[in-house]
Amino acid sequence: MTLTKLGNYHLYFTARDVNESAHLHANSPKPVKVGAAKIWIRSDGTAEIAKKGNISNKDLKMICTHITENYLFYLHEWEKYFNSLQIHGEPNKEFTITVDKGTGELKLKELETSNVFKK
Repeated sequence: MTLTKLGNYHLYFTARDVNESAHLHANSPKPVKVGAAKIWIRSDGTAEIAKKGNISNKDLKMICTHITENYLFYLHEWEKYFNSLQIHGEPNKEFTITVDKGTGELKLKELETSNVFKK
Protein backbone atom coordinates (compact mmCIF):
# COMPACT_ATOMS: atom_id res chain seq x y z
CA MET A 1 0.00 0.00 0.00
CA THR A 2 1.67 3.23 -1.15
CA LEU A 3 1.27 5.96 1.47
CA THR A 4 3.32 8.71 -0.12
CA LYS A 5 5.15 9.42 -3.31
CA LEU A 6 8.30 11.42 -2.55
CA GLY A 7 9.89 12.49 -5.81
CA ASN A 8 10.19 9.25 -7.79
CA TYR A 9 10.02 7.09 -4.67
CA HIS A 10 7.02 5.21 -3.35
CA LEU A 11 6.91 4.92 0.45
CA TYR A 12 4.81 1.92 1.38
CA PHE A 13 4.24 -1.13 3.57
CA THR A 14 2.58 -4.43 2.85
CA ALA A 15 0.33 -6.83 4.73
CA ARG A 16 3.31 -9.20 4.99
CA ASP A 17 4.94 -6.68 7.36
CA VAL A 18 2.43 -7.48 10.09
CA ASN A 19 4.88 -9.33 12.37
CA GLU A 20 7.49 -6.57 12.39
CA SER A 21 7.89 -3.18 14.04
CA ALA A 22 6.70 -0.12 12.13
CA HIS A 23 8.72 0.52 8.99
CA LEU A 24 8.41 1.71 5.42
CA HIS A 25 9.79 0.39 2.18
CA ALA A 26 11.00 2.85 -0.43
CA ASN A 27 11.48 2.07 -4.08
CA SER A 28 11.36 3.65 -7.51
CA PRO A 29 9.70 3.59 -9.97
CA LYS A 30 7.26 0.98 -8.59
CA PRO A 31 6.42 -0.17 -5.04
CA VAL A 32 8.01 -3.63 -5.27
CA LYS A 33 10.28 -5.43 -2.78
CA VAL A 34 13.13 -6.10 -5.24
CA GLY A 35 15.68 -3.33 -4.74
CA ALA A 36 13.59 -1.60 -2.07
CA ALA A 37 15.04 0.10 0.99
CA LYS A 38 13.61 -0.77 4.39
CA ILE A 39 13.47 1.99 7.00
CA TRP A 40 12.40 1.50 10.62
CA ILE A 41 10.19 4.22 12.13
CA ARG A 42 11.19 4.62 15.76
CA SER A 43 8.75 5.95 18.36
CA ASP A 44 11.04 8.94 19.02
CA GLY A 45 10.68 9.98 15.39
CA THR A 46 14.01 8.78 14.10
CA ALA A 47 14.28 6.79 10.90
CA GLU A 48 16.79 3.94 10.84
CA ILE A 49 17.88 2.28 7.62
CA ALA A 50 17.59 -1.49 7.88
CA LYS A 51 18.28 -2.19 4.20
CA LYS A 52 19.67 0.24 1.64
CA GLY A 53 18.26 -1.41 -1.45
CA ASN A 54 19.15 0.26 -4.75
CA ILE A 55 18.72 3.80 -3.45
CA SER A 56 21.57 6.32 -3.40
CA ASN A 57 22.86 7.62 -0.06
CA LYS A 58 21.70 11.14 -0.98
CA ASP A 59 18.16 9.97 -1.69
CA LEU A 60 18.09 7.78 1.42
CA LYS A 61 19.01 10.81 3.51
CA MET A 62 16.16 12.79 1.90
CA ILE A 63 13.70 9.93 2.55
CA CYS A 64 14.81 9.50 6.18
CA THR A 65 14.50 13.25 6.79
CA HIS A 66 10.98 13.17 5.37
CA ILE A 67 10.02 10.17 7.54
CA THR A 68 11.44 11.84 10.67
CA GLU A 69 9.51 15.03 9.93
CA ASN A 70 6.29 13.06 9.42
CA TYR A 71 6.76 10.06 11.70
CA LEU A 72 3.47 10.53 13.59
CA PHE A 73 1.56 10.34 10.30
CA TYR A 74 3.36 7.12 9.33
CA LEU A 75 2.92 5.49 12.75
CA HIS A 76 -0.76 6.41 12.65
CA GLU A 77 -1.16 4.96 9.15
CA TRP A 78 0.68 1.80 10.22
CA GLU A 79 -1.62 1.34 13.19
CA LYS A 80 -4.74 2.12 11.17
CA TYR A 81 -3.80 -0.28 8.38
CA PHE A 82 -2.74 -3.21 10.52
CA ASN A 83 -5.56 -2.66 13.01
CA SER A 84 -7.99 -3.07 10.13
CA LEU A 85 -6.60 -6.51 9.33
CA GLN A 86 -7.98 -9.44 11.24
CA ILE A 87 -5.62 -12.34 11.60
CA HIS A 88 -7.29 -15.69 11.62
CA GLY A 89 -5.21 -18.25 13.45
CA GLU A 90 -6.79 -20.98 15.46
CA PRO A 91 -10.45 -21.68 14.76
CA ASN A 92 -12.79 -19.39 16.69
CA LYS A 93 -10.03 -16.85 17.40
CA GLU A 94 -9.53 -13.46 15.81
CA PHE A 95 -6.95 -10.82 16.61
CA THR A 96 -6.49 -7.11 16.07
CA ILE A 97 -3.13 -5.42 15.85
CA THR A 98 -2.07 -2.22 17.60
CA VAL A 99 1.18 -0.30 17.64
CA ASP A 100 2.65 0.66 21.02
CA LYS A 101 3.28 4.39 20.62
CA GLY A 102 6.16 4.24 23.10
CA THR A 103 8.13 1.40 21.53
CA GLY A 104 6.73 1.10 18.01
CA GLU A 105 6.18 -2.61 18.63
CA LEU A 106 3.12 -4.45 17.36
CA LYS A 107 0.79 -6.10 19.82
CA LEU A 108 -1.81 -8.73 19.05
CA LYS A 109 -5.04 -8.69 21.01
CA GLU A 110 -7.40 -11.63 20.92
CA LEU A 111 -11.01 -10.68 20.26
CA GLU A 112 -14.09 -12.45 21.42
CA THR A 113 -15.73 -13.73 18.27
CA SER A 114 -18.81 -15.52 17.14
CA ASN A 115 -18.64 -19.16 16.28
CA VAL A 116 -18.06 -18.48 12.60
CA PHE A 117 -15.66 -21.38 12.22
CA LYS A 118 -17.77 -23.95 14.02
CA LYS A 119 -19.71 -26.44 11.94
